Amino acid sequence: MKRWHFIGCTVMALLWISCATLSQIEAKRIDINTASRSQLETLPGIGPAVAQRIIEGRPYHNVKGLLNIKGIDLQRLRAIEPYITAITVVK
Repeated sequence: MKRWHFIGCTVMALLWISCATLSQIEAKRIDINTASRSQLETLPGIGPAVAQRIIEGRPYHNVKGLLNIKGIDLQRLRAIEPYITAITVVK
């Protein structure tokens, strides 16, 4: 019985750590609706011209809206998707 209690506690601790880590990752994502040009340029494969086009294409309801931007194809979107979010929708 003690072994099952130990295993249960271990699993719960691992789940808690995983959730905390995911929250930290989410908190560090760049909001494509509010990010500055220099912030966007920190993304892999995003230079000054593409960053400017992202800004001009605002607002975005989700990150897939970036596929409408010249210079962002599905491959590039997949590369930057872990680092971006579209939480704030500017009206």
